[in-house]
Amino acid sequence: MKNIQIGANYLLAAVIGILVIHTSFSLLYFELSFIQILMNDLLAVQFIGMVSIIPFVWHVIHQQSARYFSWVYYPVLLMINVVLLIYLNQTGILLGADLFGYTLEDVAFTVKSSTDFDLLPWIILVIALVIFVLLTKKMEKWVDGVIPIKIVITAFCLISWILPSDPPNGLISNEKDFYQMKNPSSHFWKKSIQLAFGTSSSSNESIADYPFLHPLETQNALNEWLSAKATPPNIVIVAVEGLGADFVGEAAKYGGSMPFLDSLSKQSLYWKNCLSNTGRTFGVLPSILGSLPYAQAGFMDLGNEMPAHYTLLNLLSPMYYTSFFYGGNANFDNQDIFLEQQGLDFLSDEFSYPSDWNKLPGNGEGFSWGYGDRELYQHFLNQSKKFPQPNLSFLLTLTTHEPFLSPDPKFGELAKESMEGQAIFKEYPEVFTCLAYADASLKEFIEQYAERPEFENTIFIITGDHRLIPVPAAVRFDRFRVPLVIYSPLIKKPVLSESIVVHSQIAPTILGFMKNNFGFSLPEEVPFISSTIQPEIGFGSQVDVALMRNKNELEEYVSGRYLLSDEKAYIIQQNMTIKSVVNDTITSFLKNKLELFKQKSNKALYSNQLVKEVIQRRKSSLFAISNEQLKRIDSIAVDQSSTDSIYFKALQLARDEEYELSRVLLKFGLNKSPNYHDMRILLSHTFGWVNEFDSATYYLDQTYSRTQNFVDLYIAYADIYYWKKQADSSITWVNKGLGRFPGNNDLLARKARILFETNPQKAKELVTKILRESPENPVANQVKKWNNPQ
Repeated sequence: MKNIQIGANYLLAAVIGILVIHTSFSLLYFELSFIQILMNDLLAVQFIGMVSIIPFVWHVIHQQSARYFSWVYYPVLLMINVVLLIYLNQTGILLGADLFGYTLEDVAFTVKSSTDFDLLPWIILVIALVIFVLLTKKMEKWVDGVIPIKIVITAFCLISWILPSDPPNGLISNEKDFYQMKNPSSHFWKKSIQLAFGTSSSSNESIADYPFLHPLETQNALNEWLSAKATPPNIVIVAVEGLGADFVGEAAKYGGSMPFLDSLSKQSLYWKNCLSNTGRTFGVLPSILGSLPYAQAGFMDLGNEMPAHYTLLNLLSPMYYTSFFYGGNANFDNQDIFLEQQGLDFLSDEFSYPSDWNKLPGNGEGFSWGYGDRELYQHFLNQSKKFPQPNLSFLLTLTTHEPFLSPDPKFGELAKESMEGQAIFKEYPEVFTCLAYADASLKEFIEQYAERPEFENTIFIITGDHRLIPVPAAVRFDRFRVPLVIYSPLIKKPVLSESIVVHSQIAPTILGFMKNNFGFSLPEEVPFISSTIQPEIGFGSQVDVALMRNKNELEEYVSGRYLLSDEKAYIIQQNMTIKSVVNDTITSFLKNKLELFKQKSNKALYSNQLVKEVIQRRKSSLFAISNEQLKRIDSIAVDQSSTDSIYFKALQLARDEEYELSRVLLKFGLNKSPNYHDMRILLSHTFGWVNEFDSATYYLDQTYSRTQNFVDLYIAYADIYYWKKQADSSITWVNKGLGRFPGNNDLLARKARILFETNPQKAKELVTKILRESPENPVANQVKKWNNPQ
């Protein structure tokens, strides 16, 4: 009995600690009613009770070791709960198994780029931990007494596992409240366990080979609503970060957010009820370009193991020049790996912008996602002048992403005016400021492109990658709701369609238009997960596909007007709200649809059974790595999931003159991240250091074909040609670099190194200037020694 009471003491202290944490967050950060706060606290206590069975039983078996365990176990639970509550507060959603769909680098980058440090939650944690410590010490004296509250709380905790783990629907006013009322730790561990141990209810044996293959459709809305000239049109796809349907159109929930896009939609083919296939950006490229199924953490998560597949890029490439423009790092979510597998002609990410252009403002930690919408569009306009006709380009924006810092504060006033005093603006001024900036940037882009002769034969496809998260959504379904605007001088007349469509219908629709009007040679069978968009304008749905809210969470299915979400059935109403359907037959039908989709996806993706052959214009840029080399990599102490760890380990090996092993590791890393330019430059150096200059310049040329805005590339070229004793070529690359990076001391030091041979005095003057600003510059110090030999 004594051991049980001691276990109850620790549990009671943890319960009080968790109540302090959840009540504090509810009052300080969440907008919950008294009843909702109470429910929140009860669910938090329930979770502590559910996970207390281990220490409780341990106390019965061996009291002393259980005491030590409880001193670690409960504080860790309290700390994890605070971290998950911080994530909920800053993102508006619960963290689940999607965490395991990202590398540690991606997680760290997202956290640093999207949030500012807030000390208050950690103060709350410290208070909770102090209370836990003081209570456990104090309650040592209560062992001999039986306190009623201990009995009540302990009993509640021990039987809590039989209670519902979600808040009742009657208390939910919207998705935001639902998330805030759930226990984040319970949600996280539940989803994690499902990911680790969840299995399909049936095997793939009953699934046919190449389960998604079906004949290519040619009849669609574009054939009805677009004219066709004698030559194929240019196609410009713009995916605006976070652009949800709530922000576009006269009847939008937050009307006035995007005035230009509102006006453009009236001149366009406009689907107000479009759905994204995924609730995050990881799915926008595979869905729009290829109508591809989802792997466990999304199609692109497969990296170099992506099965052979069709997309607009490789199917149209015999006729089209293809490009991708992004303001951030294209390796995020393996975008660059996916695009390179299509034989993309031109990829531009943050390493390709002019050096004197400014990135988006950084948050309090100084981190920025990359370049804003205006810079993205301008960079595209500058580069695409050189593209042959016709061309297909995909532009992915960044500004409307956390931390929502507009490059120009004036858009705050413009947003305030355009929204006509809506109360929501006061709650999220930074979000609507960024939306106003994004809208103005899009307007400027369309107007500038319209001045080009090719404008008359260009199709613009504008949509959102998913709905942004911080501004509250009425229902969970809203995360997928985005506008779809097709704007072009080729439009016969503007059309507003209320028909429900989905991103994965875009690629089949474009291909059908191309084949029907221009006789493109296309495969007879395609593995697209969706059909083409039909010329319907009334409210209805031919959508029949699964939706993936987050990585590792495939729990939604839309079939016609029915929606399955978290194993519950709903009907989609005309205003795109959803209503519960209490019908076991319909629920079972939707569950079977979702299960079949999962099984077909598993067979197609993990058995390379998407397509029987693939159109590809050029060989893959992957490095061949033998099994023996893989074994050598496995023997190295390095985190193979982290490209940074791979790079720094390869750098260490190179410095130790283990060049062969360093090269193998670098090639392994480049297969994971083709645009990790430091890796390719280091690979070049490993050859330059042993006078294998042809190989060294070969890898530098590969880097130069990917980016011309990377200062280390010009430094490396200057070094290689200097070591090769080709001073003229070395100074040429120095000058090229200085043209992009004026005043760079590393480049100037190399210039001084070459000048020393012909003009020692000028070299000395240059070195003096360099060392005044960078006293540790190694090349400048080397030249200084030449001028002043000891």
